[in-house]
Amino acid sequence: MAHVKHLRRASVIAAAVFAAAGLLSAHDKHSGDVVGVIGLDVYAARSGDVVDALLAIQPKGTPPPPVELRHTRSRDGGATWSAPAPILPGVAKVFSPRRGAEPQIAASGDRLVAIWTEPGTSPWGSGSLASAVSTDGGKSWKKGPNPADDGTTKEHGFVDVAAFGPDSFLAVWLDGRDGGQGLRSAASKDGGASWGKNVDVEKRTCECCANRLLVRDGAVEVIYRGRDPRDMFVARTTNGGAVWQKLGTVASFGWQFDGCPEVAGALTSVGPKGSERIYAMSWTGKESDAGVWISASNDLGHHWTKPVRMGTAGAKQLDIASSGGCVTAVWDEYREDAKRRAIFTSSACGNAWARPAVISSPDVDASYPVAVGTARGVLVAWTERAGTGEVGWKTQLLAKAQKPVPPPR
Repeated sequence: MAHVKHLRRASVIAAAVFAAAGLLSAHDKHSGDVVGVIGLDVYAARSGDVVDALLAIQPKGTPPPPVELRHTRSRDGGATWSAPAPILPGVAKVFSPRRGAEPQIAASGDRLVAIWTEPGTSPWGSGSLASAVSTDGGKSWKKGPNPADDGTTKEHGFVDVAAFGPDSFLAVWLDGRDGGQGLRSAASKDGGASWGKNVDVEKRTCECCANRLLVRDGAVEVIYRGRDPRDMFVARTTNGGAVWQKLGTVASFGWQFDGCPEVAGALTSVGPKGSERIYAMSWTGKESDAGVWISASNDLGHHWTKPVRMGTAGAKQLDIASSGGCVTAVWDEYREDAKRRAIFTSSACGNAWARPAVISSPDVDASYPVAVGTARGVLVAWTERAGTGEVGWKTQLLAKAQKPVPPPR
């Protein structure tokens, strides 16, 4: 079974915005801080209709109350959702999540694992990893172990987690355990109850860009930003993370940059086992090539096609997913006409990409899309802020015609 962190556009698109139970909160006029959905992750298996979403919620208050984690599940590809349930209320301590560096979730049937960063002793206040485990599809949660085995309470972050078999999970993250930021991994074979020895995927990477996993039959790839150059690289494991093979860059821009771009890459694949075509989506800040690009590989990542630009130089946060043999790319892009960011999408069922289309409303500032492939199509989720300062999340199912479904109350 494959997972993509992460078609034809429908004439009618299913959408859901959560406004109840604090999922969409107003601007806090007392503190000046925007409150609401400050972290969002969505997970799905391409072969099914089950989608899980993990929300990091900043409640209103002065001073701001602790961040809350909530889980909601859809069993129909994102058309309807369960009532959001708190994860370890009063117990989970979450370090300052933000889009691009938020808690993550993965599922293997009704077994779910959520991972996030706790407050700690780094100069920025970040600390070790923490986890929670559910065995009943998110109805109840128990505290899980720390996947990192370095024993420090300094910075650990930019985590991703995916299921690669029944009750088997793989996590990757960045930490500086040996004096420099690097990409580490750990595997759990018992549904998150314990984690194995940590493995270095890449000892030196960019300090602050998210990492994303792609699970295929018999293999797992991770896309991450390198240090020198700051291009996107891919590594693969075929034995559950015990050993990683570095495959090189997906698009060689040669971007030399000493800083933190905080933009992730993304992977997806189409085709049967052994003959998959892998797609890689990446962003570069190199002045001559700034923007979002897509490249493809027909030999499992050893060679990549010449990258194709998606959108303008203002395109930035991105994701990519596949369903039914088609690939859908999503990204946010600053629109000069509206003076705000919007969510764009384009799809390909072959080598030609469709003309980009805007799927977010024109009166909101929309950013950080997440795309996942399901049996019904590609589900896209993002966070958006209206003119009132409200911050919430929205989903659109790029599938056959469906009527909008109201959120749970």
